Amino acid sequence: MKQIHFVVCAVAALTVIAGASGCGEDSGNQSAHPSSTVAPTTSAQVVAPPSEIVESTRAAASSTTRATSTASRTTSAAPDEPVEDVDCGPVTDAVGGTRTVIAVGSPEGRPGCTEAINVASTYVTTIQPSDELDVDGWDCHAQPDPAVPSICEKDGLTIALRAN
Repeated sequence: MKQIHFVVCAVAALTVIAGASGCGEDSGNQSAHPSSTVAPTTSAQVVAPPSEIVESTRAAASSTTRATSTASRTTSAAPDEPVEDVDCGPVTDAVGGTRTVIAVGSPEGRPGCTEAINVASTYVTTIQPSDELDVDGWDCHAQPDPAVPSICEKDGLTIALRAN
């Protein structure tokens, strides 16, 4: 009798877990769905001994973990793939000239265009006694490249300001 009670409890627990995981992705209605409601039963039929249920549950959990790990590895970008540069658009400097803001791709990633435009705008419109300026942790400075006379760098990321 204790074995039957254990099996019924194990099956009920697995049913509740399976029903709860089926409702987890619904971003609209947060109430329980009629199809996920489990009606209580008054009798149970023993299909497998408890040790087999526990083992099959462990095997299912193990295969789910392996599948999740494999899926997360395949969705990440391979380190060999180059990160492309992105043209974020123009900014106007303090004397009315324009510069094109480029979010430069690198192995560390690429800055977002919103941040790149904000940093570049602050750098080119701030009048300072030198060509160096710290903008929100970005080290912005001039460089001896006529095509890209200014850059801003932070944590391995680069924002280039191309001359127009």
